[in-house]
Amino acid sequence: MSTIATPSPPFFNAKRPMKILVLETIALSAQAALFEEGRMIQKTILAPGEKSACSLAPMVERLLRENNVAPREIRVVGVVNGPGSFTGLRVGLAFAKTLAWGIGAEVVALNTLEVLAADALKHMTQNGSQNGFQNAQKISAAVDAQRNQVLAQDFACVESALSSGFESPAGFEVRKMGEMALLDFTQWAAERRDDFLLTGPALAKYGKFLPDGAQALPSECWEPSVETLGELVWERYRRGETSELMDILPIYSRLAAAEERKVVLKKKQ
Repeated sequence: MSTIATPSPPFFNAKRPMKILVLETIALSAQAALFEEGRMIQKTILAPGEKSACSLAPMVERLLRENNVAPREIRVVGVVNGPGSFTGLRVGLAFAKTLAWGIGAEVVALNTLEVLAADALKHMTQNGSQNGFQNAQKISAAVDAQRNQVLAQDFACVESALSSGFESPAGFEVRKMGEMALLDFTQWAAERRDDFLLTGPALAKYGKFLPDGAQALPSECWEPSVETLGELVWERYRRGETSELMDILPIYSRLAAAEERKVVLKKKQ
């Protein structure tokens, strides 16, 4: 039986800051950023009308070329593995995993909702008192799951046990509360008022239907940022929390229609 050899990692010069490439492709568009450890060097976003399936690889090639970075200098590839769109996630994960395997880089995969929650915490600690978020102690992030539903995850803002690092701005970090849940938008919003701060791409579609008492981040904060993604990836890498290539699977906002029908048929049997 033949085996596939994993490329050996490139020579690493400890005197130079570690290069990290991060990718976010939860929708048809995409964005990427180059980091030196926890500091962002440059980010790039696909222009309106461009789709990740055709333009992701050229965009990354251009980003590296403009910063005189060879692909084999990348030590860590960070990527969001969902929830998100079918096409965007498949393209992003396939590219990230193939690139990492080819250059011998480590991979750190992060949940979209976790990145959104970290974004929200950063915004709260920097601007909370100015925006009326002083009573918010929890965060709920959601993506659109179609059919007036959202896939959501709740987080608690707690005192951080870390002595430093991005996940503890102002001494706090976010921790998951329970598991992701598929909910009707009205239920999600109605049950998360007062001490919750709402965020995520789902608000672009349903935000105008928020009930009285619901608090939401400004619309410019509803998409995951590559700045926060890169900071989280660096923090996870420092902790040794990397991902196995073959274990990284996309998390879709809901099952495909054909798969949902299979589930219904199984329940009827």
